[in-house]
Amino acid sequence: PEVTETPKATETPESSPAQVALAGEELYKINIFLSNFVEQDMKAYDCDTVTEEQLISFALMSTHINNYEEIQYIDSYECIPLEVINRKLERYLGKSVSPAENTRYSEWVEYKNGMVCSPAADGASYGDMAVTEEMTELPDGNFSVSFRVYTIDEFNTGGNMISDKSYYYMSVGDAERSSGMSCTGYGTAVAKKYQDSYQLLKYTCS
Repeated sequence: PEVTETPKATETPESSPAQVALAGEELYKINIFLSNFVEQDMKAYDCDTVTEEQLISFALMSTHINNYEEIQYIDSYECIPLEVINRKLERYLGKSVSPAENTRYSEWVEYKNGMVCSPAADGASYGDMAVTEEMTELPDGNFSVSFRVYTIDEFNTGGNMISDKSYYYMSVGDAERSSGMSCTGYGTAVAKKYQDSYQLLKYTCS
């Protein structure tokens, strides 16, 4: 019988990253999401190598900045129930912790009686935010983001934080044109969709 060549399967080109249009609510969502890490001066995160101490540190600071009403004051300590810590971790990182009683994460942070406790402190300002430069959807469905860090002068005073949510609708062009904002850093992140927002997978900022 005559030998015939087996037809080659039709090759399907690999999907390439698709740029996300950044405007309105989409820009607001990614800006405010990334600002949760920028505002506490986080420098790096990797979901595969993060330690429990790093997770606790993020949740403590995020609660201190954004959910002050969740904090209980016992003696001279700020104490946050573990369920609040894990709710924060699930929301932003897709993580949770299950510490043993009397686990000490550092000289100042300890888990006891169902709460993570650290010395009470006030006076710091949290006037930094992320403004997204570019966002692309990757073939695996996750998103790659590049962003800039801006300091907002009016909120960069002792004990202050960004209370005007309209800032999170800003593009890089808007921020550059604002006389009350200055660029202080740059970063990249990889995030995945979570409900109507995102969860962080990787992050670097300098």
